[in-house]
Amino acid sequence: SETDHRVDFLDPTIRWYLITLVTTAAFLPWVVMLLRSFSDRGASLAKPLALLGLIYPLWLIASISPLPFSAFGLWITLILATAIGWPLAVRSSAIDRSTVGYAALSEGVFLLAFAGFIWFHGYGPDVTYQEKPSDLMMLSSSMRATEMPPPDAWLAGEPINYYYIGYVVFGALGRLVDTTPAVAFNLSLATVFGLTVVGAAGLTGNVIARWRPGRPALFGGLLAAMLVVFLGNPWSTREYVAAPEDALDAERSSGLLF
Repeated sequence: SETDHRVDFLDPTIRWYLITLVTTAAFLPWVVMLLRSFSDRGASLAKPLALLGLIYPLWLIASISPLPFSAFGLWITLILATAIGWPLAVRSSAIDRSTVGYAALSEGVFLLAFAGFIWFHGYGPDVTYQEKPSDLMMLSSSMRATEMPPPDAWLAGEPINYYYIGYVVFGALGRLVDTTPAVAFNLSLATVFGLTVVGAAGLTGNVIARWRPGRPALFGGLLAAMLVVFLGNPWSTREYVAAPEDALDAERSSGLLF
């Protein structure tokens, strides 16, 4: 039923977000120790770097050895990152109240952007048009792969001959959430949107803060995020303002949301 469909989507969405949150918390000390000179201690870049840190060790090992790329290995990576990183950060006083505040602010902005995109993308969630079918194939293969590069589902016996590491990142989240490739695909888009908002705001805010800390850096970061994600494609904005009901039909909204 329609109600069951909504519940089925809600559950993996919550689990997906919680896993990104846990991953960010696990790798936050490493990011802070690496980017301590940033005005926000690297908090705005913590989530994308954490997602990369989650898959990179196991991806590298699976690429050069028989050790499989698996959900078990990803959980071990999370546990080791937490068990080693947090004691090091506490001992070096890298984590303080301001760091926690910046991390909470970045997470809050990400959650708002993530949830907002999911709502808006609900007008056109079909994995059709443009390059979406090939994207779905590579994501699906990455979610099942035990060796790297993942196998090419459209060319049996051959590995994916494309830039595939991003699919491995979101395929790893799909494994940990234990959801379908179609759901993981749409949640990946929402995650990329959230990461873009926080990353654009954080990077710009960090640059401005070197000369004008405080409100100028905050407002400059928010303006940068608006320019990147909402006004980067003036055609989409114009189409939506002129005719929202047409812009949100399945095929046209595919262009708006990409």
